[in-house]
Amino acid sequence: MIRHSLYSEYVMARQQIAIDGLTLFVELELDQHEGVNYDLTPSNPLLSKFTQTEIDLFEEIFKRDTTAMFG
Repeated sequence: MIRHSLYSEYVMARQQIAIDGLTLFVELELDQHEGVNYDLTPSNPLLSKFTQTEIDLFEEIFKRDTTAMFG
């Protein structure tokens, strides 16, 4: 069982990573882009408190939740 507060912290960090990645994408104004690649590893300062196993688990839950909300 995962701690709800830990998952909440992951979601907040994940959202900030997405915002940073999209901001960079817009600033670079790339003509061809197949998606923003996020650094979802413990080396990312926003995710440094998580292990790679936790990140993988939380990312799976995050994708499932996002799909449930937005289809």
